[in-house]
Amino acid sequence: MSDQPDPLQERLNQAFATTRPRRGFEDELWSRIQARRSPWARFLESARRVQLGPAVAGLAVLLVVVLAGGLLLHGRPGPSGAATSAGGLSPQGNGPQAVQRGGAANADLQTFGPLPQPLQPSSGYPGPVTVTGATGSVALPARLPVTRYREWTVAQADAFAASFNARPAGPTPPGALGRYAGKDFTLVLYPTDPAGGTEPRVVITPAPGALRAGGSDDAAVVTAVTDYLSRFDVAPGGSAQGPTVTRSGDQVQVRWALSPLRQGWSATLGSDLGIQSAEAPLPLSPEVATYASVNNQQVYIGSGGGPNVVLDSAALTYVVASDGTYGYFEPVIRYSGHFTQGGVTYEKQILVLAVR
Repeated sequence: MSDQPDPLQERLNQAFATTRPRRGFEDELWSRIQARRSPWARFLESARRVQLGPAVAGLAVLLVVVLAGGLLLHGRPGPSGAATSAGGLSPQGNGPQAVQRGGAANADLQTFGPLPQPLQPSSGYPGPVTVTGATGSVALPARLPVTRYREWTVAQADAFAASFNARPAGPTPPGALGRYAGKDFTLVLYPTDPAGGTEPRVVITPAPGALRAGGSDDAAVVTAVTDYLSRFDVAPGGSAQGPTVTRSGDQVQVRWALSPLRQGWSATLGSDLGIQSAEAPLPLSPEVATYASVNNQQVYIGSGGGPNVVLDSAALTYVVASDGTYGYFEPVIRYSGHFTQGGVTYEKQILVLAVR
């Protein structure tokens, strides 16, 4: 293990160095949401409060704005599926270390406690293997950041959609929080999806012909997509990486990334330069903690009831996980190795938490 500064850790620290919204912003944001709602939406929210009581009212207070990685995110937090632990991994402990709400870690505070195990990759060989050795290794800094955010709920998804005068419009796609229809668009909101590797996100589908780019050049296309995402308060900010514009056949795709943590933004345009769909991360209110890095081999060596494999490669990366209440961006070591079975070469990947 190395005590030298790690480039990934420095990027993570910078990404969450200024995540706290300014004083009083939650109240200001909620007032703006209420003001832009239709009378029907305000009535619906009042009815929901009467039926569900303080629980829903409390959720509304969680609608906040954060600056994650220098990106201004207008917060309105929600649920998810839980990540499960995979067989063949050694037990992981989690020591009490540092956490700070909305910023860099502070060693005087506590961690989040035990972290959910990462969901194992679906790519590569899916079955069990017998790990006969793990020669791959990676130098880790003494501590690594872990980011936690409150999962979105259906009530918060309803509030987000209602702030744009969109009403529930079923059927809801599998795994989604809700589907909503506005005057010239539909919204589908999704919670954390550890299996798909995605954080909470919104998929926006404009009505056909509702919006077209002002020109065919890259700059005009990017401007149209940015303006459209801004309409829903989910446009990429100054720290987003990109955009990249790719053209394939009669379609144009625009993408931004915000590594190493977030999935990024994307949009697809048709041959008429009309926006067909757009996708963006939902606003989050992250908390950051630092955990001690693992200091010994974390892969179980022994029989797993499958073909033999030597894990000869290792890399540090981040994945999303969830315990049902919170979602996490957590550091993992991705071990991989190859073996041949029946004349076919397979790759086996195993993820283990990089912190304890």
